[in-house]
Amino acid sequence: MQEVDIPDSGYKKDIAEGKTVNILQILRGDIYAFCLARVKDKNLAEEIVQETCVRYLKASQESQIENPRGYIFRIAFNLTINYFRKKKIRAIDADVEMDEVKIPGTEVSPEEWLRYKQCRDRFNILFDDLSVKQQKIFYLRRMEGLTTAEIGQKYNISRRMVQKYMAQIIKHFHKGLSGE
Repeated sequence: MQEVDIPDSGYKKDIAEGKTVNILQILRGDIYAFCLARVKDKNLAEEIVQETCVRYLKASQESQIENPRGYIFRIAFNLTINYFRKKKIRAIDADVEMDEVKIPGTEVSPEEWLRYKQCRDRFNILFDDLSVKQQKIFYLRRMEGLTTAEIGQKYNISRRMVQKYMAQIIKHFHKGLSGE
């Protein structure tokens, strides 16, 4: 597990003095600085802080958290990692026609459009080659954004099995789209 540098806001002193402390209010600025240092975007950092607060509140209602500060920063760290994963991996949207995509200042050459269409057609063929279960898992994970745990629960399989299916599916697409 990667070490995370967590700023210290001094809230432990308040607790030791018997003051009632709302940990999220105290750590909010530190969480924001922590996220901003990683994502370099003020709005995104604020979104991650909000999501961190929501997840912490939900978790703290379900069970007693021994180290709330560490738990909160771990949530924030994981959310920043998830952001970069999603940014790196984008699913191909088979329903979007190239004519519908309008990017200001760019013209798509006929050759580029043809390459895109061929790639999309190849993707559709590869998608059809998957089993029905694999198609459903891929759709739920990449298009609907469900977690592997949610998909596993839906199909009564383990989270690890969903991950294995996804690895097989990605390998299948990679092999088919790269021409191997």
